[in-house]
Amino acid sequence: MKAGWVSLFALLAFLTACAAPVSLPDGEYCEHLHPRLGFCLLAPEEMGVMEERLDRVTVETPEETQSFVGQLAVSEGVMQMAAQSLSGVGLFRVRWDGEEIDADTAVPIAQLEATHLVALLQVGFAPSDKLNAALLGGRVSERDDGEGRERELVLDDGRSFLRVRHEGSPGPGTAVEITAGLDEQRTRIRLEPLE
Repeated sequence: MKAGWVSLFALLAFLTACAAPVSLPDGEYCEHLHPRLGFCLLAPEEMGVMEERLDRVTVETPEETQSFVGQLAVSEGVMQMAAQSLSGVGLFRVRWDGEEIDADTAVPIAQLEATHLVALLQVGFAPSDKLNAALLGGRVSERDDGEGRERELVLDDGRSFLRVRHEGSPGPGTAVEITAGLDEQRTRIRLEPLE
């Protein structure tokens, strides 16, 4: 199971590893999602109150596929995430209150990676207008095809960098698929609600 987390965190490191980064504001929780794309974390209250999600999360990289149970909850003042292996072993907990990220983990997770995890989930679930205000070097567009909602994060050069697909109406009972990266380095993350 630790290998799956290494893959997820390797993706997060890859997303920040190239040259010519966009400049980020000082003193804020802002990170590079890609060298040419910065994102400043939204305060939990900007996410809107969200019901708690409990999902089977599958991370598929070009090298391997791993699954675990993930939990996400957003209230007016805090965003919390937790994960455990399919056998019930706790992997990590991350808490973001708008001022500080607190990470408690059984697997290696640096502050940078915890920040990226919060950012990735915010891109998946926060309102588009809030995301666009927090992005540097890109924009989010969204469309509804009647069977679900798709969100795309596009770099200023026009390349699609991340896609989020909500199957059906957005909410805790909806499956979500996140595809991140460029070309052959794409990683898919699928959240399937556990009832």
